Amino acid sequence: MLGLQSTAYAAAEHEHEPEQMALSVSTMSVCVDGTTQTIACGILGTQTRTCSAGQWGPYGTCSAPASISLQVSGRKDMVHDVQRNRLYITTGGTAGEVLVYNLLTRQFEPSLLTGGSFSGIDLSPDGDQLLIADLQTNSNNQNWVHHINLATNARQRFFFTRDFYEGGTFTVVFTSNTEAIVTSQFNGSGWVPMRKVNLTTGTAQSIASVRQATMLARSADGSTVAYAESNISSGEWGRYLTGAQTFAESSTSWFVYEIAVSRLANQYALPTYGGLYVFDGALSRQAILGTYASQLPIGAVYSPVADELYLAWYGSNISIDVYSTTTLQKLRNIAPSPGLFSWTGNNAFNNGRMRISRDGTLLFATTGSSGLGIYLTGQ
Repeated sequence: MLGLQSTAYAAAEHEHEPEQMALSVSTMSVCVDGTTQTIACGILGTQTRTCSAGQWGPYGTCSAPASISLQVSGRKDMVHDVQRNRLYITTGGTAGEVLVYNLLTRQFEPSLLTGGSFSGIDLSPDGDQLLIADLQTNSNNQNWVHHINLATNARQRFFFTRDFYEGGTFTVVFTSNTEAIVTSQFNGSGWVPMRKVNLTTGTAQSIASVRQATMLARSADGSTVAYAESNISSGEWGRYLTGAQTFAESSTSWFVYEIAVSRLANQYALPTYGGLYVFDGALSRQAILGTYASQLPIGAVYSPVADELYLAWYGSNISIDVYSTTTLQKLRNIAPSPGLFSWTGNNAFNNGRMRISRDGTLLFATTGSSGLGIYLTGQ
């Protein structure tokens, strides 16, 4: 009410001064010749306009594209570094690398690691450390994860003694700047340790027994790690509270391989061949998005800053779109063209793997057999 009264009083006071008011309004749009204004556009790009004859000219062409499409043979996972404007990409096989793509120059820089069979990758909360899973093992019955300090370029490996028929490490998530959770593969079909690793001492302890190739995802608020246990038809999944260090579990009754958790850990999404299963914070099923064996999401990731869920669709006329986490209704498209994704065969780190920048502005998705797309989220 105070604001409304002030506006009415000002209007009454100057109702007999139309010329003065008009002059004030026009003066606001006048600029100084030769000055420039720059705004953000595209993927880390800018566009500029210049003042001439006291008026702003049109904005020039954006210096960056609205999306980027890369071809990276053997790509597995990726994580964005907002501090350094880089995207780190892991590749597998017998001569894998940890690639570095500069989003400003749109060029690849020298690789951080070579010679591994790299898999999942994560960036620490402080943005200065990388952890990388490696599917290789050694003759000393060990597997390991790679640790890189991005501030000092120091590298080390944390080694673990393998359990019965355990393979190399599969994926990693930081739970703090000094701790992480690691899962691994099994040489066949079976269960493996879920390890909590102290990054200061290098020691590790098993905190659960999970299926091979269990996928991990951390909520943006850091309170929760969600996990999806692969290669079991009951579709076991659960969540680990990092503070209380407690577990809760649920299931989809379909094979699972991927999982996403919302920023406040009050919603979870799991792609299956029967559709995307959505659960609430109590691990009760809310909805199923998609149609069995037809049109269904194969990848999902939540915004870290908004109530939005990003989906990668198989068999649909839309490849990537955005849903409200509140209504579970579609909000907009990101990649409207069809055909970016094929069915994964219930395998992770295939096409449809999605990650998002910590500021919520950039979306990353593996496409086709070797593609990697970078998109604006519209946030």
